[in-house]
Amino acid sequence: MRPEKAAVLPYGLTAREYPDFVRRWDRVYCGSSFCPGLAPSKEAVSALYRAGARAVTVLTPFVTDEALAKLVKLFGGMARAGLRPEIAVSDLGLLSALRSGPWRRGSFTLGRPLSHDFLRMPVTFLKKFFAENGIAMLETDEADMAEGLPARGLKVAFHYPLRFVTMSRCCPWTGRMGSCSRPVCAGRRKVLTAPGMTAPGGKKPGRLILSENAYFFGGGRPPDHPAVARTVFAPGA
Repeated sequence: MRPEKAAVLPYGLTAREYPDFVRRWDRVYCGSSFCPGLAPSKEAVSALYRAGARAVTVLTPFVTDEALAKLVKLFGGMARAGLRPEIAVSDLGLLSALRSGPWRRGSFTLGRPLSHDFLRMPVTFLKKFFAENGIAMLETDEADMAEGLPARGLKVAFHYPLRFVTMSRCCPWTGRMGSCSRPVCAGRRKVLTAPGMTAPGGKKPGRLILSENAYFFGGGRPPDHPAVARTVFAPGA
């Protein structure tokens, strides 16, 4: 069975342009696994479904208490409106809050910042944790870790071509802590180089790509492995 093909909704795309974009993919991702200021509105998620999206996943980041309260309120509003997108959680506190509230029977995945650690845990623990918490799969961009998973029992949503390296709570675009009311990072990318930086494969100088409040290497590709149940393409990367 071929992997489900998904793509991240580009920032700046208008609702009028949604139909042309969503019809090309089995699933559309929106939001951010890194910046709390980029959560989509209930209206934007509704517009994706109206445009013909077959399935929607909302990405969420690590959260402060303030951001957690806002996201619980946001998803509560979606639930009351009959919207039930899949949620990629990067914060276990948010997962607990949603499962004990508006998203008791919701579908979840583990976002990239959280999966980086979970992929290194024993498979038996992961299977048990997934079953107990309603988690369908891991979101990752680490090909070697995905290829190390068993062919059955654990599923991966593989993001490409950007490969996550690290992130910052201090916004690289504004130099400020906390989220913006109108994020300046939306849709922007910057290439950073340094003589001593080594990219995967040993190439020098390495190039980092700044996107949102996170840093990435480029050139990632989904591995051909049974655990990869979904591929997630980031347009413009």
